[in-house]
Amino acid sequence: MGFSYVPIVKGHDNDLRALSLLRRAWSTTKPLIEYTLPKIGTDVNTDLASFIERARRFLSMNETFVDFYGFHPGGSGPRS
Repeated sequence: MGFSYVPIVKGHDNDLRALSLLRRAWSTTKPLIEYTLPKIGTDVNTDLASFIERARRFLSMNETFVDFYGFHPGGSGPRS
């Protein structure tokens, strides 16, 4: 078995763009992307849909992991 490169990055546009530059290493790259909580007053569902769309636009990997840090396990929104 070979190795896998697992970069841990924030889910911001510039980070996702940087990952998209690793196209030649797709077979061994499996990123962990941290979904950062939206700013107060921002609709969580809209922000999450936007995050998913950005990830789909920039990343075309077979395996991508997402960390939803700050969300209740099994819940629908951020921790208070």
